[in-house]
Amino acid sequence: MNDDGRLADLAEQCASLRAEIRHVEKVLEEMAAALSTREAEARELHRQNAEMRNLISDDHAERAARRYTRHELVTKWEELARELAFSSASYSEKALLKQRLVHLWQLADRAMGIAK
Repeated sequence: MNDDGRLADLAEQCASLRAEIRHVEKVLEEMAAALSTREAEARELHRQNAEMRNLISDDHAERAARRYTRHELVTKWEELARELAFSSASYSEKALLKQRLVHLWQLADRAMGIAK
């Protein structure tokens, strides 16, 4: 093949590569736009979940305030704390107990505030 033929081949390959690059850039832009939309949706869902958790927590605190005295809630907390301290439960079971302890303490704290 002569030099002109090789140059023509290279020019054709370059044009093909440029077209492929433009296509990939377009696909990447579309993916970035879709990702941005999904991130916005995820942020909105996270916000809604936080709102629901707060509503549920407020509702639990109100029910706890009506159902238990602060002393009863603290007693339940102490029972859970003892169970956790002397438990031979697995790490994940202890983590669940710790979550329950924190939640119960928050309920006692909120119930006391609501009962005032």
